[in-house]
Amino acid sequence: MKPNIQEIHSQLTALLKVTHDMNDCLVEEQAALSTIDSESILAASDQKKTVLKRLEQQAVHFHKHLINSGIANGLSAFSQWIEKQAEPSLAEMKQDWLKIQELTQTNKMLNEANGACISISQRQAQRSIEILRGQQGFASQTYGRDGAPQGVQLGLRHTIV
Repeated sequence: MKPNIQEIHSQLTALLKVTHDMNDCLVEEQAALSTIDSESILAASDQKKTVLKRLEQQAVHFHKHLINSGIANGLSAFSQWIEKQAEPSLAEMKQDWLKIQELTQTNKMLNEANGACISISQRQAQRSIEILRGQQGFASQTYGRDGAPQGVQLGLRHTIV
């Protein structure tokens, strides 16, 4: 079965669009995280979930379409397949595929950076809660020779276990 190039390009264009949408969401999430405004962070998170679902659906649809078009292993083999194509008419499709790969890497880095920001905020909130509970200082969990956790002495009357 010879692949329908027009249909593959159409599917690839749709995947590129939703990959761009994910990039936009991640940039908005990063901006929201920098403002520390909980409403904008929640809105960005909800939007990201929606776009991520669309991205997953589009990737699965594209993968299945590639397999049905005779490109064995779908997405995992698409890079090799597209590079073997010598037709000048496929240059735009090759460029779109490269853009998707580049955006995917950028999105991965943005998502990791945003996750690190969230993790730092969570640790700061946890430290604040510990202080409010009267657990002064920044305790850390330590472990004995047997690997069992041990409490850290924070003052004359406080021990965290």
